Amino acid sequence: MRSKIYKSLPSLVTIQAFIVCSERKSINKASLELNRSQGAVSKQIQQLEAFYDVVLFERLNSGLELTSEGRRFLEVAYELLEVVGKFELPNRRSTDIKIFSPSTFALRWLLPRIEKIKLELSEIDIQIRSTHADAIQLDNNVASLAIVRGQPSESNLAFIELFPEILTPMCSDSIRKSILDNSLSLEGQNLLHATQDGEEWFTWLDQNKNIKTEGSNSMFFDTLDVALSAAENASGIVIGDPAMAVERLKSKRLFMPYQSIIPSGKKYYICYLEKFSGNKEIQQLVKALVRSI
Repeated sequence: MRSKIYKSLPSLVTIQAFIVCSERKSINKASLELNRSQGAVSKQIQQLEAFYDVVLFERLNSGLELTSEGRRFLEVAYELLEVVGKFELPNRRSTDIKIFSPSTFALRWLLPRIEKIKLELSEIDIQIRSTHADAIQLDNNVASLAIVRGQPSESNLAFIELFPEILTPMCSDSIRKSILDNSLSLEGQNLLHATQDGEEWFTWLDQNKNIKTEGSNSMFFDTLDVALSAAENASGIVIGDPAMAVERLKSKRLFMPYQSIIPSGKKYYICYLEKFSGNKEIQQLVKALVRSI
């Protein structure tokens, strides 16, 4: 028995990642829930599989599915975390605060900053909840924040401006070259929309009336991140805030073919229920988010 104590074992963080992946059936969804990058979660699963020399998940188009070995290990993993969770220090204090955010904002702006914020605010357990909508989702009985696109109108909310949204078209290198060869015309191009009303393209084109759009087609997506992915795959040209595409622009997977970058007229805000205005942890988290801009 004593020899097993000294045997190398996988980390609890890795086992936690495995459990969440099995529950969410997606590395992407697990990474959002765990506040880790997709690459980090994927590597943890690979390390776990390498450690036991088994395949824990089948990677299907529909998502992750546990193998027979994965189902066996899941039972052990639940038991392990349950046992470890029984030990709690009586004087330890941790405040849970959820941050609700549009999915693209959470993935492209919030996640790259959250680890630094969590280190700074070690007494606060920060959890991110993403949503496809820009709507506010706050529990009346729980201290939480929401990051929203557009100024909130609810009278029971306090809000702080984070930063204004700007707009510019972005596309793959092949489409960029096509646009430049065609005197910056958008004629015949697929215009990719991240909103159903197409407001962003209308706003930008209204400021760039010299850009021709004859024969262009519109394609609509649920989120900006999906629209950015379509643009990266040369399916068209997307309009959006470059702050939500920093990695793609730096790695030259996307390009900005136009010099025109305009304000959309909307801003991102941090908001919370007025009743929590005196909550110290809420105020600390708000200040940390503002400092991270």
